[in-house]
Amino acid sequence: MALSDLIPGMLDEVEAFFGPYNQLAGKELNVFRRGEAESARALVRPGHEAVEQEGA
Repeated sequence: MALSDLIPGMLDEVEAFFGPYNQLAGKELNVFRRGEAESARALVRPGHEAVEQEGA
């Protein structure tokens, strides 16, 4: 599934939900851009691997 497969406005609704949701948890949500899953994985992977190495 790609972002283009979502109904119009769905991403806006998801972002609107997670802003206040994160504020309640004492966190801040900043959406810098929208991209496909593989781009997100490439951004997250180094941090995930670093955490795994710390726990090993």
